[in-house]
Amino acid sequence: MTTQRPTLPEKKWAELPDLESLRHAPIQEGRFSVAIDEGKFEACYWPKPGSGRLYVLLSGARDLKSRAWPNFDRWSWAPVFPGSVLCVADPTLALDTDRLRIGWYVGTRERDWLQGLADLVGAVADKAGVATRQVVCYGSSAGGFGALALACRLGDATAVAINPQTDVLKYHVRPVRQFLRIAFPGQDGAKLSPRSAAGCRRWKRCWPPPARAACSCRTAATCTIIASISCRWRGARAWTRAATRTGRAGCGP
Repeated sequence: MTTQRPTLPEKKWAELPDLESLRHAPIQEGRFSVAIDEGKFEACYWPKPGSGRLYVLLSGARDLKSRAWPNFDRWSWAPVFPGSVLCVADPTLALDTDRLRIGWYVGTRERDWLQGLADLVGAVADKAGVATRQVVCYGSSAGGFGALALACRLGDATAVAINPQTDVLKYHVRPVRQFLRIAFPGQDGAKLSPRSAAGCRRWKRCWPPPARAACSCRTAATCTIIASISCRWRGARAWTRAATRTGRAGCGP
């Protein structure tokens, strides 16, 4: 049996002004956008009625030259999953689509778009008749950070994170500096160490810990972190500690 490859729609079936509009609109297959807390959440949805599951695919860093925003990582995998699939682009990247290549779904100092993401996914799950414990959040790198944070915000969802960051400030210095300049004006990162941002307490005060760390509180979420051998040097111990805080965790080779 051959699985038919889906197509990524160019046109959206709706541009919704707020979350309430989504809750009251009949959700359709294809692309749509929702404005939440001054952020623009671009999404694409492939329903699988009766499956009782929702898979949320999140995106990581993008190449500024070859990948325009919004980008939906792994959208072509939709037919393979045994449930409905929701792809959500990172709204943080929309702050500056010409310069910002990674945003971790964090938002800004004033706007918590990780919570906006959780609210969006919760609304779609509700319309699909899927309990949050049957939601699986999937992503790699920055998308893995988003998946871990999303599962924790939903409370009892599952996250599958491939080589994720669990603390934004432990990522490469240049992208972190660019992110801070754009999303957190006034904190340009000029005094960060050229090798690591992890030890700079000044920048850790730029935002509250729940936004900076993917897993900052104990919940009923189940998180599986898969780290490739080539990426273990970038902080496997930090991944394990962060995942364990959620209550149940797995760390694969």
